[in-house]
Amino acid sequence: MSSARDVHSGTGHGSVGSYVSGLVLAVLLTVVPFMLIMTKAFSPTTLALIALVFAVIQIVVHLVYFLHMDGSAEQHWTILSMVFTIVTVAFVIMGSIWIMYHLDNNMMPGMVRPSPELELPNGGEAPMDMQNMDHSTTP
Repeated sequence: MSSARDVHSGTGHGSVGSYVSGLVLAVLLTVVPFMLIMTKAFSPTTLALIALVFAVIQIVVHLVYFLHMDGSAEQHWTILSMVFTIVTVAFVIMGSIWIMYHLDNNMMPGMVRPSPELELPNGGEAPMDMQNMDHSTTP
């Protein structure tokens, strides 16, 4: 007699040891960049790059140790759906950035600072011949 627990999908589940290894790696990959940032060990740009690299490594650790994605033939559709998700999220993020950039440029054109070559002479005042003009609307 078979029970529902005997049904196996063919994919292996991790052992307690692999889960503990994944947990230790995840904690280390979180604590190391946190401590580097808190101690200001490098320049802000370098710290941002270090944090980004550690984040990508941590994503891989989670995929391998907790989601058991190892590239085997049984996981073809899982990996394919992961790639599709990554591409879709990348399109959404890049499209959002592109839209916000162009909205900022197109909706707020008066907020752009004039370049130095466009500045008026005399410290920004109108030329003398324009100051003496009659600005009335009646002819």
